[in-house]
Amino acid sequence: MSSTGSNVSTRQAGPAALAAAALAFLAAAGCGEPAKKPMDPKQACELVAAEAREPVALIAGYRAYLEEPKPQPYLPKRRTDLEEAAFFAAEEIRHAANTARQYAARTLSPVAAVVSPPLLEVAVRCAEIREMGAVAKCRKAARDLEPALQQQARKCAAAGLGAPFPLAEPGAITDKARAQLARLENALGPGPAEKAMLAKLPDAKVSEDDLVAACAAATAEADTVRRELDKAGPEELHRVAAVHQQALGAHCNRVGLAAGAHNGVLACRKKPTSKKDPRYTECKIECAKAMRILDEGVPAEAFSAMAKDHEEICKSEDE
Repeated sequence: MSSTGSNVSTRQAGPAALAAAALAFLAAAGCGEPAKKPMDPKQACELVAAEAREPVALIAGYRAYLEEPKPQPYLPKRRTDLEEAAFFAAEEIRHAANTARQYAARTLSPVAAVVSPPLLEVAVRCAEIREMGAVAKCRKAARDLEPALQQQARKCAAAGLGAPFPLAEPGAITDKARAQLARLENALGPGPAEKAMLAKLPDAKVSEDDLVAACAAATAEADTVRRELDKAGPEELHRVAAVHQQALGAHCNRVGLAAGAHNGVLACRKKPTSKKDPRYTECKIECAKAMRILDEGVPAEAFSAMAKDHEEICKSEDE
């Protein structure tokens, strides 16, 4: 069951099932007996504005996780942890959009139902996402919702609504929504130790040993979060934390391998006396390890001297 607390069958419905359910809901105009007549426009706007405020605030907050990740120096181009967070955010957006749409449809008022079709589009496009192409469609539907909300706000203001109608923008994120968003932020990171490690990646003054230690602290922090969510968090958030821990661990593993390879090359600065010297083969192996790291790209600026050291030491071994 996901964090927003709806029943499992609703949250796990696919796009086709959602569309069918939406049509059935619109025909029935809500749960239980349908209203005999549309609500007064002002009354309808007051109901929708009040009840849709939190769902719309969640859409505004989670929408940031649907954006294409920006490339960061030294980190992998594909960030599987950010992808997992996008899948989670899309499902939360789907549920929030469906909740807001239900309140609008329940009024049977044309004035308050402007947002129903775009909210339904969001609910359909953001359902059951497990690949980034679908995330792009969800992101577009969520962006296209904003003009409809603005149109709804104008219509409700004309109908006499005193309070502002909720919009899916950063300023509309409520404290309650922030508390819910904080759970994803905790699962995805970065926490304090990881932030400190990330700050060291582009810093040429950081020693390799310091970077390895910072990586150890960051991975331990991520493991703690994963374990906590394993005990108390919903499965979907635990998956985000687990994928993040794996992604962070993979990068920090590269940091450790780079440090070991660089040290191995430096140890070969004292040349073997001959090809029969056991250190000759050892140095060949160490130079090959370092070359693989250099071909893939060093994982931090701390290893910027590795290329020069490899050129000076390993090339001389071949001569």
